[in-house]
Amino acid sequence: MLIRLSSMELTCFKNVRFGKIAMPASDSAADSEKRAGILGIYGQNGSGKTAVTDMLSFLKIMLSGDTLPPNVRDYITRGETDALIKCSFTAEDGDAAYRAEYSFTLSAEGESPVAGERLAVYNRDRRRIGGIEYSREKSYALYPRREWKLSGNAAIDAEVEKRICLHEGRSVIFSDSMQGFLFGGDNALTEVVRSLRSFARSSFYIIRADSYTKEDARIEFVLPSDTPSDSCEVKLKEPTVLADDDYNGFLRVLDGMNTVLGIILPGFRVELHEFGREIMRDGEPGMRFELMTGKNGMLVPIRYESEGIKKIISVINLLIGMYNNYQMCVVIDELDSGVFEFLLGELLSCIEESGKGQLVFTSHNLRPLEMIDSAALVFTTTNPDNRYIRIREKTKNLRSTYLRHITLGGLNEEIYAPVNTPAIAQAFRKCRRETENEQR
Repeated sequence: MLIRLSSMELTCFKNVRFGKIAMPASDSAADSEKRAGILGIYGQNGSGKTAVTDMLSFLKIMLSGDTLPPNVRDYITRGETDALIKCSFTAEDGDAAYRAEYSFTLSAEGESPVAGERLAVYNRDRRRIGGIEYSREKSYALYPRREWKLSGNAAIDAEVEKRICLHEGRSVIFSDSMQGFLFGGDNALTEVVRSLRSFARSSFYIIRADSYTKEDARIEFVLPSDTPSDSCEVKLKEPTVLADDDYNGFLRVLDGMNTVLGIILPGFRVELHEFGREIMRDGEPGMRFELMTGKNGMLVPIRYESEGIKKIISVINLLIGMYNNYQMCVVIDELDSGVFEFLLGELLSCIEESGKGQLVFTSHNLRPLEMIDSAALVFTTTNPDNRYIRIREKTKNLRSTYLRHITLGGLNEEIYAPVNTPAIAQAFRKCRRETENEQR
């Protein structure tokens, strides 16, 4: 079953009291050859762009059945007790098509950060064909009760698993135990749950802005295999050890990467320095190696490269994967960081024209506004109760239109909080005077 992200909704999450974004492009796999689903999010600093990538990273964790980070409550809007995250997906299996709506609530109170979940599945005619939900406060394990008539040991087992998941900060619906316990049948709801879980684990990738600058930075690579989204992680700042099968797959990954890199960065290659074979912790044989960059006959460890080069290397393989895989969804925060603006525009234009997967990115660079369809672009506002909007005007140059609205307004929502330039200069002068006084 093919899964595709359709929309996302945030309530009381970080500085977003409410925001809703619909993904562009077709919802049908039959139209996947026409265009990729690209969504670019623009706006001034601190206006809610990274909130989307943070929300999607938590969505991936929940759908995967993994544990949310300990600081997840910090993302609830200050002064609020709950945050709601809601996303919808299309799910297609041959001629059958469904819409899945999934939501979960984060709570600032109580032992568990998760207060409840809800999943509802609808058919092509928008008729509800199944669903499951629970609330931390309700005594009955799962709802609707007419669909989940649990009794005896089954009811006890469901309640025990629910409590364990809540205690550990995991999804109840997508937990490992619930997969076999509740979703073992042959029906649309079961297939959608399994497919969403598989999508999150193997086709949904999140790249945060600092993912390639941390001391333990790792780059995720999509391996060529019968499952196109099988992946492995390679360390960026120290040697990596991969099992033989993964290493051989990674060599093929490098061939594809270098094919693209040689076009966008003429003469540039990523190469490997092999330290030799060794036995891994699980007893399997593997290869220890380090990533190197090569240009003009010189090899340099990638950890010494510029931030822009690291960024390109960290995303290029995932972009290749989503370009060729309809179900793959890649989310990149600050895609433009360290990337030459002309190159950025050309990459996005190419992906939009003939790619297959989905790409969600945030950016400050305005070059893509001249290169991709306006339907693929969302702008943040200064209104926390309506944080995301599209500019619906017909224009061949959305960049100039956006800048005009920043300067002159004219939209239903304000998209830029003006900066008081004289006040900035006064503040600088005040700091200078205070420094001079301290030195006397």
